[in-house]
Amino acid sequence: MLAHLILAGSSLVAPQHLGVERPPLASARRIVLTHAGVAGSANARTIDQARDLARELGNRVRAGTDFARLAAEFSSGPEARTGGELGTFVPGVLAPEIDAFLFSAKDGGVSEPLELAAGWCILQRVPTHAAVLRIQLTGDGERRAQRAQSVEARLRAGEDFALVAKELSDDAASAARGGQYAIFERGANDTLLKRMTFEAEIGSTFGPVDLPPFGLNWMRRVPLEAVDPALREDQFVRLSAILFPFDSAVGADPRTTPSEVAAKVVADSVLRALDAGSDFAKLAREHTGDPGGRELGGDLGWIHRASPNLLDAVRNACLLAPGAHTVVQRAPAGWAILKRDA
Repeated sequence: MLAHLILAGSSLVAPQHLGVERPPLASARRIVLTHAGVAGSANARTIDQARDLARELGNRVRAGTDFARLAAEFSSGPEARTGGELGTFVPGVLAPEIDAFLFSAKDGGVSEPLELAAGWCILQRVPTHAAVLRIQLTGDGERRAQRAQSVEARLRAGEDFALVAKELSDDAASAARGGQYAIFERGANDTLLKRMTFEAEIGSTFGPVDLPPFGLNWMRRVPLEAVDPALREDQFVRLSAILFPFDSAVGADPRTTPSEVAAKVVADSVLRALDAGSDFAKLAREHTGDPGGRELGGDLGWIHRASPNLLDAVRNACLLAPGAHTVVQRAPAGWAILKRDA
């Protein structure tokens, strides 16, 4: 399933996804059960009791009990307050046993108990994307109240949501598309409308939700194919980098690596060349000290913006416009210049 990915190594990004296509995504919820054997745990249950409870909860979810409710009641993880939501991940970010489950399970699938450093846990794979139509009413006062009554009446009467959106929504862009608003990507800390969308069944309508200053919103979750793919949230960027290690940087050999000042002088000279229009990949092949970077022309591969533990220098580069490069930035492995390729 993952054979099309090329996983390499870099001092700036790990793992690397260097394939032409974006890597696959998987989303999960979890319940973590600590025990007396976990460092810092105040829970008196034994490791066997934690494992047995994890197995029981997994069976309850498979029998139809709401996972989010059980997470809020039992989980010791910080995500318990959001129903166990872990978020969305590319391969290689989470523990291998979690990856093995996530990227083989179907949506709704529940894992067997997994033993991790934090305790025993169970996972549920959940849909990564959700498509929605929207009706939005802006403004306030009596006029908005009257229009809201009209929206409610027409929806209750069974009128087509897309037609009502086209005729009444104040969001001109989505109204012109028959209410097509977005294909959301699941996150660990989603905003209210996104959370409500993922909680809704396909074909169901919810609202009105008042979100000042954005007005009243009615949303209808629809199949992914019912919304233009161009409206899909895309958290991926493709980056390249030139790394200039120095003697006190992480992983550097002080006997063979230049001083911090000397490395900065070289980095500044390369930045001037880039600003003057020199080719980034060519300079990377000449200068970068990132493992494998010379052969790849500095290519770091596809980066998912929501991946945990991204370096600040990488997060900064994710905000660039395609084709732009950063200034010289300090990273644990040395000075770095990054470029957004896509």
